Amino acid sequence: MDPTPDLADYPVREYVTSMARELARMARWDGDEALAGALEAASTMASGPTK
Repeated sequence: MDPTPDLADYPVREYVTSMARELARMARWDGDEALAGALEAASTMASGPTK
């Protein structure tokens, strides 16, 4: 039995994309535009191609 997880079954990038977008909305709601921008950048990075 191989203990290595099948990363195709665990959508890490999709989760990070979604969570970063939601956190950006929260930061913007709280008036922190700089943090919102950083989180949106993380969301964009996570939704792009892997290297």
